[in-house]
Amino acid sequence: MLTVGRNPGLSGPRRRPQKKRSGGETARSLPNVDTSDLPRSNTPEREMHFETSVRNGIRSPWRLALLAVVPAFLALVGASAALAQAATTADIAGGIAADKDYVAAVERLRAEDYEAAAALLENLAAREPTNASVFNYLGYTYSKIGRNAEALAHYQRALFLDPRRRSTRAELGELYLIRGEIGKAEEQLAEIDRLCFFRCREFRHLKARIDDYKKLEARLPDNGQAPIN
Repeated sequence: MLTVGRNPGLSGPRRRPQKKRSGGETARSLPNVDTSDLPRSNTPEREMHFETSVRNGIRSPWRLALLAVVPAFLALVGASAALAQAATTADIAGGIAADKDYVAAVERLRAEDYEAAAALLENLAAREPTNASVFNYLGYTYSKIGRNAEALAHYQRALFLDPRRRSTRAELGELYLIRGEIGKAEEQLAEIDRLCFFRCREFRHLKARIDDYKKLEARLPDNGQAPIN
């Protein structure tokens, strides 16, 4: 009887060779981009560095989507949260990351000099009347100095220019809570829920603020409105 053995050359799972893309890059590999010289958070300096790298062909434009994360839950959570806001795609594509008024305004926000920041941002808005990011910054800045009517107008302008800005809707929702308009805050929450997947962080943040508002309101003896400090 003949015994048929396994061919040693066929033992183990067979592996398919990876397909090559143009330039010798494998299908699964990504461009190797050195970012060790940059700070981990998105700062104006990082934005300008990236914008220059794109122009010089060092970085790929598709990386805009990776760097353009906007964790802007600005109203009511302090100046540090405002400064954590990363550059948006509009900031970079619109060229405002290198604008002198924009850079100076960010510095004034860091210093909590909101009046000076507002003046600089107003100058920028006059030159960039269709940039939603500028009006978002203006909304935040005016909310910090208690000029809530102006903050509201600027947030609404930002959403008119870009209705899909979830971060702006979260900030606007918090401004409505300051004004005691919880119904309008919940409308913004519903819009965010419609725009994002799996209860995104803008949704979670605003929902937590609304829940806090309701708990505080329920503890008031006269069940009055409870503006959050």
